[in-house]
Amino acid sequence: MSEVKKRAESAQGKKAAYGTDIDLSSFKKSAAPHAYDAKSNSLSEEQKKYMAEVGIIASGDLRSGNFLQMDHSAVNCSAFQKGVEVMSSVEALRKYDGLKEYWWKAIDVMTDKYTANAELSFNNGYFIRVGEGIKAKFPVQACLYIGEEGLAQNVHNILVAEAGSELHVITGCDVPIGETQGGECHDEAQQHPGCDKGVGT
Repeated sequence: MSEVKKRAESAQGKKAAYGTDIDLSSFKKSAAPHAYDAKSNSLSEEQKKYMAEVGIIASGDLRSGNFLQMDHSAVNCSAFQKGVEVMSSVEALRKYDGLKEYWWKAIDVMTDKYTANAELSFNNGYFIRVGEGIKAKFPVQACLYIGEEGLAQNVHNILVAEAGSELHVITGCDVPIGETQGGECHDEAQQHPGCDKGVGT
C-alpha cells in the first residue's frame, strides 16, 4: 500500500472543519460503465439542458477543450487547440507515472474524511494542462454529471498552467432534478510563473 493511501486511511473518520457531517456509507460506490462518446451523441436533450444551466455546451463549440464524466466513466476527453491537453485523471496517472509532481501536492489527503475518501474510493476526474507560452483561445469546459440515484462520485482533478500560458476553465457539476447524489470534487491547480489561469464553477 502506498504512503498516500496509508495517510488517507488514517483520516477516514476525520470530520470536515465546516459544514454538515455527511454519512458517506449512505451512498452507492459503484456504477454501470458508460461508453466513450466522442461527439456527445448519446446525451439526451434533457441532459444537454441541465448541462447548459451550469455553463457546459454539449457540442463543445467555442471551447478549447472538453471533458465529460458520467457517473464514474470519462465519456468525452477532447482538446481542440494545439498545446492544450485534456484527459481523465486515470489516463493521466498512467501516462505520467502517477503524476508525482502534482498528486496531493496542493491539498493534504488527510484534510478530512472527504479528501481521504477521494483517494480511497477514487472515481476518476479530469487532467487539464496548457503548455508553456500557450494562450487558450477559448475556455476548456469540464462537466461532472451524476445520473444514477444515490451514487457517490469521488473525483480528483488536476489543472496545470505552464509558464507564460493562459487558461480559463468552466466547470459544472450536474444531477437531474429530484435525485440524491453525493459528489466529492478535489481540484489541485499548479500555476507556473507568468501564467494566467481562471476557473469558473
